[in-house]
Amino acid sequence: MIRSVIKLGLILVVGIIAYNYFFGTPSEKESSEQIVSKAKDLVAASWDLLKSEKEKFDEGKYDEALAKVKDTFEKIKGRAQEIDDQALSDQVDSLEKRREDIQEQINDKAGQLSEEEKKTLKREFENLMKDAKRMIEQQ
Repeated sequence: MIRSVIKLGLILVVGIIAYNYFFGTPSEKESSEQIVSKAKDLVAASWDLLKSEKEKFDEGKYDEALAKVKDTFEKIKGRAQEIDDQALSDQVDSLEKRREDIQEQINDKAGQLSEEEKKTLKREFENLMKDAKRMIEQQ
């Protein structure tokens, strides 16, 4: 029930912004354009950060990359809580659990990963990044 109300509220907000963006007064259009611009900037910045961390992961800087991904997930989850989006929070929790699993695998081996294990972890990390990108693009 609460989820439905939240979704309805979000749809209304998006609808109002879209209406104002195309049909509103000049001040409403400007306000809507600013909101859309800020949302695009947030998505782009989040994706750029995740992409740079993937590159670090590829270079073998696992702990640093995973720590920054964790920070990004925490920021996204904080934003989801601000706008009261439980579905987004759940998605972030799922991604965070997968990130923790990767971190545990790295910690268990204490830097003694075989090439096959490195490839597997890299694939898992790439899949995590793809899923995070999809989640960010949906918002």
